[in-house]
Amino acid sequence: MKKRHILPLFFIAIIMIFQSCAKDTAGYMPPQPQGPASVSVINIKLAPNELYQLAIDKSSTVNIAKQASHYQISQTAADTKSSATLYSYMPAKDFSGEDEVMLNISKTIINSAPRCGNGTGSSYTSSSSTIIKLKVGN
Repeated sequence: MKKRHILPLFFIAIIMIFQSCAKDTAGYMPPQPQGPASVSVINIKLAPNELYQLAIDKSSTVNIAKQASHYQISQTAADTKSSATLYSYMPAKDFSGEDEVMLNISKTIINSAPRCGNGTGSSYTSSSSTIIKLKVGN
C-alpha cells in the first residue's frame, strides 16, 4: 500500500524539478559588453634615463598598438613576483622631449553556465586602449 503512494509523489517531484530548471534557463541571457571599447590617457613626467612601469591586470592580454618613438625599452612582460603584465618604458639615452605609446588591453569575461546543466556557459571579450603620454626631462 505504501508503494502506491510513493510512486505518484516521486513523479510529482521529478516534474517539479524539470519545471524549475526550465524556468531558470528560459529567460537566461548572458551579460554582454557595454558600448564601444574605451580609451584612457595617462600623462607621465619622467627624468631622462628614468624607468617607468605600468602594472596591468594579470587576467588581461596586452599588445603594443603604437610603439613609442624614442626608447631604450618599450615592452610588455610578465612580472615574476605578481604574475601581472608590466609595460616598461625607458627613454633613449639622454632623450628629452615627448613620446607616446598606445596599448590595447583585452580581457575575456567568462559567465557561468545556467543552472540545472541546460545550455552552455558564455564568454565575451572586453577591449580598451590606453595611451601613455610621456614627457621626458623639463
